[in-house]
Amino acid sequence: MSLIVTDCIFSDTINNTVSLGTTGIDFTSEHPVSIYPNPFNDEINLILSSADKEMPYLLCDLTGKIICEGISTTRELRIETEQLLAGSYVLTIGREYRRFYKLIKY
Repeated sequence: MSLIVTDCIFSDTINNTVSLGTTGIDFTSEHPVSIYPNPFNDEINLILSSADKEMPYLLCDLTGKIICEGISTTRELRIETEQLLAGSYVLTIGREYRRFYKLIKY
């Protein structure tokens, strides 16, 4: 899959292999991460590649309000989401090569 991003001045092409399933998003790239379930209810689970060490994460609503943030020091991470309202959220993972994921709470 190729994604071409333009902002009227510059453009960039991003190539990733994407596996879409019924329970989450599974990306294969330089720093793979699995996120499930999506849509979610009470929790979001992340499985980071073993190469990732101290991976920062940030969960925001669509207004940009920070819901939670931290640094994962393990390969698996669970974010509790019981208190969140139904709607769309953005999960940002990484430092130099940040990745953005749209997640939906039902």
